[in-house]
Amino acid sequence: MTVSALNTLLVFLIGFGAIGLARGPRQEIWTLGGITLTILFLTLGGLDIIKQLPVRIASGFLSVSGNQDGSNSVAAHPLQDPWTTVMLWIGTLGLVGVSYLMGQFGKGKKDEKRDFGNYFSGFLLGMINGACVCIFLFSQGGFKDVVIQFPTGAASRTTIAPLLLVGLVVVIIAIAASRPKPADTPSK
Repeated sequence: MTVSALNTLLVFLIGFGAIGLARGPRQEIWTLGGITLTILFLTLGGLDIIKQLPVRIASGFLSVSGNQDGSNSVAAHPLQDPWTTVMLWIGTLGLVGVSYLMGQFGKGKKDEKRDFGNYFSGFLLGMINGACVCIFLFSQGGFKDVVIQFPTGAASRTTIAPLLLVGLVVVIIAIAASRPKPADTPSK
């Protein structure tokens, strides 16, 4: 079965958009910051750390316990594919989970009323979060049975980056247009 890139992207966009709709734009902004830091970390050398994390942990424990020969033996046998792909998914989704926990810093007041602009901007920010995670995960490859292809190199810079930039501008405008409104208080 072949799953197209558009189908996969739509699932991520709708799923993350629904999360953003429920959480609101304040939390999604913090989450977007965490996802951006996650992708930056993984792009700047963190992929090797994440893909070999179990080997590094086991080697470190053996070294700390005084078994240097065992540590060297474990380090000499790195994980191979498909386990590196599994670790990439687990590590990336774990860091995205931490980003969503980081989003709790943007939690609004309980008595704050949400309007259409607030819901819409939360949905758009959630979609941007989903697009970032989806494009990053599937651009790393490692899938032989499922055919999911995203543009790479110059193609991604000329097609995906402008769409994300336009989405970000729309979200900023929507957030600026939506002001938190206090809940109606009962009259005395």
